Amino acid sequence: MLNNPDKLKLGGEERVVSILFSDIAGFTTISERLDPPHLVKLLNEYLTDMVNIILKNGGIIDKFLGDGIMAEFGAPLPMEKDADAAVRAGLQMQQRVREMNEKWEKDGYPEIRARVGVNRGNVIIGNMGSDQVFDYTGIGDSINLAARLESANKQYGTYLMISEFTYDELTPGLFRTRPLDVIKVKGKSKAVKVYHVYGFADDPVEEQTARYCETYAQAFEKYMAQEFDEAKRLFEQALELNPDDRASESFLDRIETLKGQSLPEDWDGSIALTSK
Repeated sequence: MLNNPDKLKLGGEERVVSILFSDIAGFTTISERLDPPHLVKLLNEYLTDMVNIILKNGGIIDKFLGDGIMAEFGAPLPMEKDADAAVRAGLQMQQRVREMNEKWEKDGYPEIRARVGVNRGNVIIGNMGSDQVFDYTGIGDSINLAARLESANKQYGTYLMISEFTYDELTPGLFRTRPLDVIKVKGKSKAVKVYHVYGFADDPVEEQTARYCETYAQAFEKYMAQEFDEAKRLFEQALELNPDDRASESFLDRIETLKGQSLPEDWDGSIALTSK
């Protein structure tokens, strides 16, 4: 900006970036348990470490939304493997929160969990606002989808959800992922396949967790192929392996509803989310 002061003006350009949204789960409840000084201390420590992780992975902080963070990877300068960088940051954020919880527990703070959503797509990014005050920020449907994915984690009991557009750009074999669902976020009619990222490929994983993820992926494939009896059997197996699995419960309910129905030719297996 010092070398190019003429660029400090309103205006934007179209760019493909990876957008990350994060938010603290149940922050309202946490805020009710702490007095203002301790709440501010907790939030500042959390945001400081999360920002450090995003910056180390090449992202920029677009804005803070209370306890939430919006960040972009691939702006203002293009970045190779921006999807990898965003997902890597999301996983590192989860790991750091677990470490911070160990310290906070000793200080009497409540445990926190952070939800993350990542989407990759076209945005208009640049200086936006008024002639007097403006921000460097992005706008567009791709950003809205990233925000919806962060929130959608609540429905599935997951903490890092990515879109198919992000998944397609990931380096194969770098992360542990599983297909999660096909969803239509609130206010949109187009279905999007989403994935759960549950670790780096070289992270150790318990045998039962590995079996659950494999069984769920098989069940999801059968569901999308409209082989509902086999899908039901496999989702029931997945639920036995992970009794807290909200996603398998949802699919079992949907299979029950679909029984005896004549599906349209354009059936895409999606579910419409009713909340933001």
